[in-house]
Amino acid sequence: SSGINAEYGDPHLDALLSMLCECYEHHQHACLLESGAQGLVNIYGQKRPEVIAAMMQRLSNTTFGLFTRSMSDHPDLVQAFFSLHLTALRCSPEIVYRPESNCRAVLRAAMAAITMQEYHTVKEVSRWMVQFISHYTLNEVVADAISSQFKLLVVELVRGIGTAAPSSTVEFLGDVFVPLCRSCPDLLRETLNSILSEADFPSKHISREEKDRFAVSVMRYSHQKRKLKTLIKEFSLVCRGYNVQAVR
Repeated sequence: SSGINAEYGDPHLDALLSMLCECYEHHQHACLLESGAQGLVNIYGQKRPEVIAAMMQRLSNTTFGLFTRSMSDHPDLVQAFFSLHLTALRCSPEIVYRPESNCRAVLRAAMAAITMQEYHTVKEVSRWMVQFISHYTLNEVVADAISSQFKLLVVELVRGIGTAAPSSTVEFLGDVFVPLCRSCPDLLRETLNSILSEADFPSKHISREEKDRFAVSVMRYSHQKRKLKTLIKEFSLVCRGYNVQAVR
């Protein structure tokens, strides 16, 4: 509890933060992140970023431990976790910009979560990714977290769009491509060309020529969100063995 805040002047808030973290360490319930922590981020995120950052770090470390054991068994917790981090990004980016925020680990968790089977969970994870990637050019800590894991990020997105994610969530993964195209186009182009050259990735149903056309089209329409999402949806259908012309 001393790590939460030794300097903060309000003993009641300090006690509340410590109690919330201790309770969560013993009982990882989504409601503690949704109503408890998220409310505190909204109220104190801008006023006391140091305090909230320490709370976020402690809650995140506990959550990472659970994710390591079994993420797929806790879709409600995954959804609440990324909803909390999305609130922090929107309310007080300074919390995320700190080196100790461990946003690399949060991004790794997001990459593992985007192929989960639950619609609302993937939607929330994707919303966080869109917001997080949009800060790529704004902050060094965020840029480092993304660039250091860029290839894996794109691999997981393409794998999810191709076959791994439910077809109902492909539109959310498509949303993530929008800030990637805008923030780091050269890196995205290079990475797409590299990973799509692998045989049978992301699916045996799609030819090398179709993959090449997809990579070129993604970059060509990078600033046309609707067209880009249509391309990604069609790419997903082909990967899943559908005849796109017949679907149209």
